[in-house]
Amino acid sequence: DQIYTVAGDGNRGFKDGPRATARFSHPVDAVVAPGGVVLIADKLNHAIRRVIVGSNDPTSAVVQTVAGDGVAGSEDGPLDVARFRNPVGVAVGPDDSIYVADQGNHSIRRIWPDGVVTTWAGGEYGYASASKHAARLGYLGRIAADADGWLFVTDRIIPGVLSVDPDGLVTPLTATGIGSGTGNADESHYRFPEGITVTSAGEVLVADIGNGNVKSLSTCGGGTLEASACVGPVCDEAYDYVFGCTDKSATNHFPGAELDDGSCEYSCDQPCENGGVCHARGHCVCTGTGYHGKTCDVADIASCPAGAGPSYEV
Repeated sequence: DQIYTVAGDGNRGFKDGPRATARFSHPVDAVVAPGGVVLIADKLNHAIRRVIVGSNDPTSAVVQTVAGDGVAGSEDGPLDVARFRNPVGVAVGPDDSIYVADQGNHSIRRIWPDGVVTTWAGGEYGYASASKHAARLGYLGRIAADADGWLFVTDRIIPGVLSVDPDGLVTPLTATGIGSGTGNADESHYRFPEGITVTSAGEVLVADIGNGNVKSLSTCGGGTLEASACVGPVCDEAYDYVFGCTDKSATNHFPGAELDDGSCEYSCDQPCENGGVCHARGHCVCTGTGYHGKTCDVADIASCPAGAGPSYEV
């Protein structure tokens, strides 16, 4: 056995082609799809890439872009039109649909087998359990899919784990609020959930970075995982991390931060209006309770948590 570089020449960039000359920019997640194709969430290229590996000769691998052109956006449509904004997670459903945790767009995107990208759930910042576009998502981490078409995604803002049923209904699978407890799923707490995967037995494993452990979600005495789940630590070692903005290009970069908490702020092309806070170039978040919209002047308290509101483009 040996370890080798599957693809990438060690330099940041956006380049398809033979594995030895291909380039990525902050690839953060990968999953092996049917047929051995490796799908990659290429965060800073705002794209989903794939590595096609030869069955007998891994050195013949070729890198291709599935969707995304290197420009941040939220457009749905054909593969050559669709855009993402900091995709951080990728999973494959039982029908070969590719699901993407689109962190910057606070959404879950779906790449259908016929080559069309749609927004499957979410699309605005917040926390609201609902179906598809009515759901509000926060700062997503990774995503996983089971054999029945259910999705499981980590959300750092809650913080916790969300489930998405095959029809697109988003519901919390765990409790909200920072903590470390285990037990029934609706009583379990996380500090910084990130990685997530589903085992062949249907057990959901979650890497809780802030608590320094891996938690397992499994059924409690019968029933489906979604209806009755227990949370227990697979391995447990507590750590105290310093959270803050780790991006050196942000205006509020915190040099002492060990883990990014999604609080980074940037200079906007245009100023944010009525209390909006810039979280990326041309991307504001309203700070008034329950306000949203381009000028932060539309009240919708029922769908917005106190002190925050959905994102909008300036």
